[in-house]
Amino acid sequence: MRIQFTERICSNIKLDVHVAHIDLGASMIRQLSRIRSQPSSNYFSWFAKFRQTSNRDLSKGNVSALDLAFDSKSLRTICENEDEAIREYGQTVTETLKHRLADLMAAMSVNDLLVGHPRVLEGGKDDQNMLIELGNDYQIILCANHPDNPVTENKKIDWSKVSRVKILRIERNYV
Repeated sequence: MRIQFTERICSNIKLDVHVAHIDLGASMIRQLSRIRSQPSSNYFSWFAKFRQTSNRDLSKGNVSALDLAFDSKSLRTICENEDEAIREYGQTVTETLKHRLADLMAAMSVNDLLVGHPRVLEGGKDDQNMLIELGNDYQIILCANHPDNPVTENKKIDWSKVSRVKILRIERNYV
């Protein structure tokens, strides 16, 4: 059974949720009600923690959301704390970063990503990493993060089968 609901987090942020299992939806609603009084930057951290636990539940029903990991603790902090992200990249890039992270968390595979012009990097040290644009010349670089990454016959990452990614860095594109 699928459910869908919209929860207003604060005056300018709305969370649209599509859930495959009714139990998961009820759990998410309870969690959102508990943290309603907390500052909005805590929502990022809460959503990341809820996502880690709910992925196991979703996978039991043959619905698996994209697992997200980070290359460093400082990168994780930036991605989970809006104030840190604003300090590092400014308000405009942080707003886009929030949207791209939400897109990654909602995707079943990286092929589900539509915005940010996602593309595979070819050649050099970043061979077979993926790039997602953030605007203002910033971009997210990520890689497949399976113990044995799925590959095609010609030994390239098969991104259609990737369900685990690691954000390696957020960088400025000087090209």
